[in-house]
Amino acid sequence: MKKLKLVLAVSISILLFSCSNDDDTQNSPLIGTWNLEALDLIIDTTITRADGTVGTINTVGVGRDLEFTNTFTENPNELLKQGAILIDLTTTTDGFETHSTIASTGNNTYNWHMNGDDLEVIDYKDQANIYTINSLEQNTLIYSINETRETEENGLIEIVVIKETYHFYR
Repeated sequence: MKKLKLVLAVSISILLFSCSNDDDTQNSPLIGTWNLEALDLIIDTTITRADGTVGTINTVGVGRDLEFTNTFTENPNELLKQGAILIDLTTTTDGFETHSTIASTGNNTYNWHMNGDDLEVIDYKDQANIYTINSLEQNTLIYSINETRETEENGLIEIVVIKETYHFYR
């Protein structure tokens, strides 16, 4: 359970506080300040033990108290992510349900780059994260990330599927 919360916290931090630079995005509709109005996440974890038994963990999260903005500028293409959010989590582990809340805060500037519907984000370690722009209109921005991580350690195989969707308005 601690490992799941760590994966969740790292994933959310990367999503909230990361973004690459490109001078070819002149007049991007992203330019300006966007207010976060909804955050939804689903994390499905499957653990296969050495004896072949399988365990599952499903976490559903919903953001609340969303005092968070993304401000995009160009030339240079920078993204200021600032504010705070709370995320209410419901975790079901092999049929047992628990509830918790995590907080995320920050005030960081990153670079960004668009490639079609993909928003490329470069984190502080220069690792690229790719977010899909689901909707970009004059006053609405929705983007998401779907990521699968697989690890094997001490006879355990863990597969974590993370799906996060962010809704912004201006």
